[in-house]
Amino acid sequence: MHPVKTITTGEGGLITTNNKFFYNRIISFRSHGIDKDKNFHWKYNLSKSGFNYRLSDINAALGLSQLKKINKFIKFRRQVCNYYKKNLEQYRNIISLPKYNNKNFSSFHLFIISINFKKKITKDIFFKFFKKKKINCQFHYIPIYKFNFYNKLVKLKHYKGAEYYFRNSVSLPIFYNLNSNMLSKILDQVRLFLKLKL
Repeated sequence: MHPVKTITTGEGGLITTNNKFFYNRIISFRSHGIDKDKNFHWKYNLSKSGFNYRLSDINAALGLSQLKKINKFIKFRRQVCNYYKKNLEQYRNIISLPKYNNKNFSSFHLFIISINFKKKITKDIFFKFFKKKKINCQFHYIPIYKFNFYNKLVKLKHYKGAEYYFRNSVSLPIFYNLNSNMLSKILDQVRLFLKLKL
């Protein structure tokens, strides 16, 4: 299980929807674009190009067992996020914390903060600092127009918002086995970095 994922199927995943059109498209795409007759399963037609997106039975069973625990996992993640927020409030002049309330429910797949890096202090310096401390943060997100693949297809404009997000946004560790000692260490290092570098 990848540490940032709320639940796992080992490999692969699932899609949920309450839209009938999307549901029918998903069912078709997951099985090579094959549409089967509900009454005669041996009769089928290939109506579009698709792939084999089906989970194996073992992966699906693991996913279903994880779903039974999802409330516990999300509750833990929210506790970690509240702990981060409470202990980082005093640095609001340097960092922006995620905004949420009861109407804006999040499972906190990630805990992303935005740090107001100065020109001499870059996100790369932040990551090198934490790597030395053996703390793995996450690097978000390289704008799509920076990738060679997309540049070959079409010349995309550069967007200030995407550049700002890429330059300043980082994810602090959040995973189910994160204990109080680890959290204290992470916060101590965040405070130290902000004090020394910014």
